Amino acid sequence: MQKKREVMKQSLELLQTIQEGLTHVQQSLNERKYDQTISLFEDTVYAFNTVENSVRGLGSEFVSDAADQTRERIVKGLDAAVGFYEQNAFGRVQETLQFTLIPAFEQWKKQLNLDFGKHLAH
Repeated sequence: MQKKREVMKQSLELLQTIQEGLTHVQQSLNERKYDQTISLFEDTVYAFNTVENSVRGLGSEFVSDAADQTRERIVKGLDAAVGFYEQNAFGRVQETLQFTLIPAFEQWKKQLNLDFGKHLAH
């Protein structure tokens, strides 16, 4: 159980960094600094995948269905954004961040805080 608690704590910490990365990508896109966003977005996707794998490894005892459903929306949003990057459709990347990724990520982070909070409080 201690190992799982550590995974939960580290995941919650990394979620904040990922959220900051998504926000920075969005700001850079708003400023038309497209080339600067590519590597940051790649790093953000990598960090998300790391947390996603860790969270999925915890199992349904620790992660709610609501969190899983939101995670799936994030994955679809990331896939769409990658496709738009490949097409150099930066406006579409921006839309995906604004209307899909950032809201879904914030919801996932909030849900994981709720899910993990009851296990970390002990």
